Amino acid sequence: MTAKQWFALTSVFAFLSVGSFFQINSYWSDKNHFNGVFGWLGIGIVSGLIAIYCLYKVTQNTSDGGGNSVQ
Repeated sequence: MTAKQWFALTSVFAFLSVGSFFQINSYWSDKNHFNGVFGWLGIGIVSGLIAIYCLYKVTQNTSDGGGNSVQ
């Protein structure tokens, strides 16, 4: 996969992570006991870790590895 594809995955999983953290203690999750590790908290942690891994892959797939873009 290219760095652009890894970055797209990073964006998706980071957005999912933040969104799931925002859902903690919402009415629905309180009513259905979905706040803990097997609920929104767990989804947020796992998707955040996936986003971090994807960002790591972005840095591994850059053109020169030094942070400078090669054109």
